[in-house]
Amino acid sequence: MAKRFRVIFLLAVAAFVGVDMLEPPPVSAVRGWHYKHKKPPGKRPRPKKKRGLYVQTDPLRILKNFNDDSIKVGPNIIIAMDTSMRMQYDSDGHFYDERYWDATAKYDNKTETPPRTVATTLGVPAASRYYRRKLKNLVRTEVNATTDTFAAELITATPDSSADYLTFYDTSRLGMARDGLYQAIDENMYVVNFGLLETRHKDNVQIPEDPGNQYPVVLSDPSQANLIGDIKDQKQWKTTYMVPTARNVDQAYSEANVLHVKVIEQSDASSKTAYWMMHPVDDDQQDQTLVPAGRDTATFHDSPVKTLIDDALTAVKKGMEKDKDQLRPCRNTAVILVVGGKEGGSADPVATSRSRSSAGATSSTRISRASSRRRPRSSGPST
Repeated sequence: MAKRFRVIFLLAVAAFVGVDMLEPPPVSAVRGWHYKHKKPPGKRPRPKKKRGLYVQTDPLRILKNFNDDSIKVGPNIIIAMDTSMRMQYDSDGHFYDERYWDATAKYDNKTETPPRTVATTLGVPAASRYYRRKLKNLVRTEVNATTDTFAAELITATPDSSADYLTFYDTSRLGMARDGLYQAIDENMYVVNFGLLETRHKDNVQIPEDPGNQYPVVLSDPSQANLIGDIKDQKQWKTTYMVPTARNVDQAYSEANVLHVKVIEQSDASSKTAYWMMHPVDDDQQDQTLVPAGRDTATFHDSPVKTLIDDALTAVKKGMEKDKDQLRPCRNTAVILVVGGKEGGSADPVATSRSRSSAGATSSTRISRASSRRRPRSSGPST
């Protein structure tokens, strides 16, 4: 009890006299108290020492900034985000169309149904101009050289007059991941160095300005079998669904298309990573938006996990090699791997992860694994 009291008292004295956590306190401030008080009975007095006592009043000091906000001693965290097409679905099989729709948009009278007529068919009020679509169990069923065929059960719309419009994408896998990660980045902006990379795609995928780049979509539910649809006189629909020119699982590494925020090389990496997390998939700033894409079919998920782990390791090594700061020995580097399911190709991501559990550069790095199945608190992105 006496020892515990002495330690607590020493900490209080250090705080009272304004002792800096990284500098030794005045020798007299410690010796004066230590040797003027008698020791408990039966205790042999310690010999006097000729050096001061170092006191750290805040054990979390290593996670906090110094006076200069540009200096961070916290860890480097690289977010490896799955942006295959399954991330645009929710756990119930709903596909969230990747572009908002305009009920007043121009159209081809020969081949298309008037947009306002389509919107009314989907229950969009006349006062609403924009709306978003969701399709139940959308599947790419037939792959052709010029166009693809899709099948779905139901189609629903959320107008901009609805309270759910701004948070429409929050319940997709990607939306849930973005919301939770944005909150984590925002709360640790000045402590942690964040970076970001995504799934390999053949092209620099961006949502087209006009929705409905894929068609036809045939609905199977009897309650909607006779709806008028986007395609004139065909009772068929369109959807905004990004299909690259080649499969994700077959792509080689391209830093320009994969690594969006470099954790050490960019001084504002954390704020840039947060900026990427703010944007929903149909945001007009497509150059800083995560867009799911893939050549999925009814029997194949174009979702490479193994290459995502490989690319994370590449980013880790590069960041560690670029980190020449004097505080480098105090800083760990970790990876947050966010995926929507298992490996879609033939590779084994589990074996890859085990072989990549540490990376050597100037020191070792531990790679951790996570998932996007648990829904975090939404930050409510909007168009």
